[in-house]
Formats: sequence, C-alpha cells, structure tokens
Amino acid sequence: MTAWSQRPATALRSIVPDGDWSSIDRRLLDSFVAQATRESATTDHAATPWPQPLFSQYSAYPLVGERLSYETAVGDRLARLSRAVILAAASAAGVAVTAPHDPLAEVADGLWLLAEQTTWCWAAHDDAFRRFGTVTPSLDEPFLDLGAGEAVAAVAWAIAVLGDELDERYPGLTDRLRAEAEQRVFRPFLDRDDWHWLGLDVDPDGEPVVLHNWNPWILGNTIAAAAVLCSPDRAELVIDRAVDGIDRYLAGLPGTARSTRVGSTGGTGRHARSKRSRPSIVSPEVASRSTASTCCPSHCASRCGCSCPPTGT
Repeated sequence: MTAWSQRPATALRSIVPDGDWSSIDRRLLDSFVAQATRESATTDHAATPWPQPLFSQYSAYPLVGERLSYETAVGDRLARLSRAVILAAASAAGVAVTAPHDPLAEVADGLWLLAEQTTWCWAAHDDAFRRFGTVTPSLDEPFLDLGAGEAVAAVAWAIAVLGDELDERYPGLTDRLRAEAEQRVFRPFLDRDDWHWLGLDVDPDGEPVVLHNWNPWILGNTIAAAAVLCSPDRAELVIDRAVDGIDRYLAGLPGTARSTRVGSTGGTGRHARSKRSRPSIVSPEVASRSTASTCCPSHCASRCGCSCPPTGT
C-alpha cells in the first residue's frame, strides 16, 4: 500500500468534485424535495424551524450524562443543510428541481447557523470539562472531534459546489465560514500534538499508546475541508500533517507492516495536556454509567481518551 505521505498535497485536491450533477439519482433528489416540502410553510402549518441545539442539551452531558438530545439536534441540522446543498447544486446545474423554497437561501441559513453555533464539538467529547472545569466549551481552545470534523466537511462541500453562487448573492458569508473553520479546526489541529486520535503518543517501545478509528474519520474530513477552504500554503501544512496521521493509523492495522513513521512528531504542534488542568467536573454517577445511550461507540473501552464514560463493549 502506498503511503498517503508519498502523495503531494496538491494531488489531494482532486477529491473536490467538478460539480457535474447530471447523473444524480432522481429518487434521492425527489426524497429531498419531499422533505423540504414538509419543512416549508403551507396553508395548514408554519415552516419547520431549523433544529436548534440548546445549552441545556449541551450541558446535560457533564451534569447528568445525557448526550443524545444535543447530538440529535446537531445531526438534524447538518442533515437539513446537506439536503439543501444537494437541491441547490442540482438546481444550479440545470436539473429540474421543484423545491417549495429557494434552495440557495436555505443553504445560506444553514451555513449561518453553523457559523453562529458556539461549538462544533459534541459535548461528550469536549475536553473543556476536564481541563478547565467548565460546562461550556472553550472558544480559545476548541476541541477537534468527530462532530467538528463533520461540521467543517459540511461547510467545505457546500462551498465546493456552491461557492460562486453564495459569493454572488451573499458576499462575505463564505469568508466568515473560512474564518470559523480556521479557528475551530485548522488552527487547533496544527497547534496541538496531544490529540488522542492522532497517534503521536508512544510507549517506551515506540508503539502508539492510543490510536483508533477517530483518526481516519477526522483526518479525512480535515483533508477535504483544507483542500476547499484554505489557501494553498495553509492547505499544504494541514494536509501534510493529516496524511502523516493516517499513515500512522494504517501502519497500526492488523496485518500491516509497521511504518518507520509511527511515533514521529511530524507536526508543528505543542503538548497542551497540562495547561490550566483542573479536576473533571463529571460526576461519579456519570463516570460510572455503562449504558450505550451515554457512551461513544465501542472504541471508548479501548482507551479512546475522550470524555465519555467507558462502556466495556
């Protein structure tokens, strides 16, 4: 298998599509139109509001161990944005779309809500609880997790296929989103070496202490986002560091020869583990929970390093 690191950052930009929507699955498109129709105002009912993640839902995880309500609201918001992007892109490409509202305006609303969302990290993964003793996320040191990776990828794909249309009608919106992506994802990714999913922590034998499947999910989304949202020089920094991380993940898979790159620092970051560290505010009751509804997938039991209580599954 050819190492990702042997591919230059410029070659990875080919992951961004050219925007050819002529072969889109019509059944999928029609299902999105039907959903948009249900969400739109009619003579019988008002328009369905965009899903709104609430602070009470976010803080429910560190306080009582409940995570589903917040993640459901965040997931529903991203799903609605994704549907709107597909409808708007198909319409802009000349595909007949009978959406009940202006798809591009719907995309702009969804992107604006993401820009205004306090954090893209899921509450169950945020290390602010452990590091700072707060039930609020850190705006200065945001945590890059699966949720933040999904959010920045959603922003990137929207701009990849609709950037020109958004800039023409809503000048300044994509600039705002690029700035949010830099603050929430790219800067912390480059600045910190202690991401538990990056594979830089090693034991005395040089083996990764923690390396699990968050790695390809987060890094894959980060690569796509950097290719779209960053300047060429910045994209090269982000993508080079990301492919180093994916190399370490691939090297650790069963049956794969160990790479000499495993355990190399390979980045510009700093270890931030001890900075303003405080005892966790997660209660003993929450920490001892073992129900699937309050835990991450099975990798949590394998020292994933996030803030989730272990499941044992």
